[in-house]
Amino acid sequence: MKIRNSSRYLNKEKFDSILAGKEDTIIDIMKIIDTAGLRISLIVDEKRKLQGLVTDGDIRRAILKEGRLDIKISKIMNTDPFIVSESLSQEELFKMTLEKISEGKKKIDFIPIVNEDGILVDAFSFSEAIVAFKERIKLVRDLEAQKNHQEEMYSRELHRKRREIITELLKQYVYNKKFLDIGCAEGMYCGIAKKMGAQEVVGLDISKTKIERAKAKHAECEFYRKDCHNIIKYYNTFDFILCSEVLQHILDYQKFIEESVKCLRNYGYILFSTPNLSHSKTHEFAKVSDKMSSIELLYNIGGAGFGRQNALWKFNTEKLTQEIENNFPLKCAEFIGIDADDGTKNIFTVMLFEKIK
Repeated sequence: MKIRNSSRYLNKEKFDSILAGKEDTIIDIMKIIDTAGLRISLIVDEKRKLQGLVTDGDIRRAILKEGRLDIKISKIMNTDPFIVSESLSQEELFKMTLEKISEGKKKIDFIPIVNEDGILVDAFSFSEAIVAFKERIKLVRDLEAQKNHQEEMYSRELHRKRREIITELLKQYVYNKKFLDIGCAEGMYCGIAKKMGAQEVVGLDISKTKIERAKAKHAECEFYRKDCHNIIKYYNTFDFILCSEVLQHILDYQKFIEESVKCLRNYGYILFSTPNLSHSKTHEFAKVSDKMSSIELLYNIGGAGFGRQNALWKFNTEKLTQEIENNFPLKCAEFIGIDADDGTKNIFTVMLFEKIK
């Protein structure tokens, strides 16, 4: 039987370094995990058929329970881990993993990949893949800034309808409140919030060009170049958070929501707006390849009218609302569908949530 000699996602040396056998003990696996630095080991037989998976968490729990390091790993390993077929593309792996996370299985990260005979041929680290993918996405966002994102967007009637709805909600909720716009682009909504009497207004975006434009247009507001993984200073700070046309561009959108909610005070509000473009009961992931350059990604999933698909995700917003309520301390206060001129119902959705304890 032919077995792959190198890994598509992990280099061969690292891939081989996380393999162990059923006869190995806890102390043996601890050394493997410490050396590889991946917090996991894959247990295989002599033909590399996958037998199980063990994490550093499994080991900690076993030590606390048994108080010994000489226990065979076969006694504590997960014999039924989440695995995928080697035939899946990276985009399919992304989507499958995110679907599992959206179902509440938030700890899924490292996924064994097997062939049709159950032989371990690869392993996919979701977190490592995201880091690499995000670097290219950052370049895409900078390339988008060739156009004025918000001027381009709100030149269209459908988007103007969405702006009117969001503006009306800001009028109701932001007076004398602290307001944060994540993915603020050129800062239009920050300017509106300030005019509505918001006490403090902060806008964040990962594009340097967009932040510079926002500062020039709305000097009365604060703007910073940051992504959602670098906002710990804002935890439990804001009364109202806006994420308009952002979620569909975020690969790990569940993590984005988690970090955004942490910035919200109890009983504060967070507003998401996103297209409702899925033609099924679930979300659809964009057709992208892990081999695409930033330029190719721009013309596939870029915003501001660049991309053919215009987003990484096509959401079913009813399902998205249920996910958000199920996975976060949020309760939906408003669900507003925006219809297209041709009569198509709910082509965009504005979702307002209140943070509950």
